[in-house]
Amino acid sequence: SLPYVLPIWFFGRRVYRLAGFQADCFDDGGDFWLGRIHPADRDRVLVEVARIATEGAFAAEYRWRRADDSYGVFLDRAAVVRRSSDGGEEIVGMWLDVTPQRQLQEQLIQAQKMDAIGRLTGGIAHDFSNMLTAVLGNLDLLRRSAEPDTSTWRRADLALQSAMRCSDLTQRL
Repeated sequence: SLPYVLPIWFFGRRVYRLAGFQADCFDDGGDFWLGRIHPADRDRVLVEVARIATEGAFAAEYRWRRADDSYGVFLDRAAVVRRSSDGGEEIVGMWLDVTPQRQLQEQLIQAQKMDAIGRLTGGIAHDFSNMLTAVLGNLDLLRRSAEPDTSTWRRADLALQSAMRCSDLTQRL
């Protein structure tokens, strides 16, 4: 159970747009909300939420299962505020769907990985091309120095053709 009870107004009327549920679904002491947190995030979120009792605030980002059974990434922040009128306390906070931002971050990370792979591949291809230049030159000299249609000439020619295919592959990289 939670160290506090979330009143319906905490979630407000816009919660339906975020999660697909009416605000009154959350009026059960936190079990509904907690039961829809991704299992891999639940323990970490509970540790963060418990801080409200000791520190007066918490912040957590976690995956939460919406009404359509898709997971969204939510940023949840809350703080205890003392009312000036009667000295009582209430919790104020926000629940923000940051799924689009996290998806863009994942796309950026993937693009950066692909860029790094491209650079690595280009560097390897450049180095390999430099080495192939020496091999191609020497095989060509060997073939030219051998008598045509001898076994040495045929072997040098086959090796030269193979090295040229390697060179073509390197150019495509």
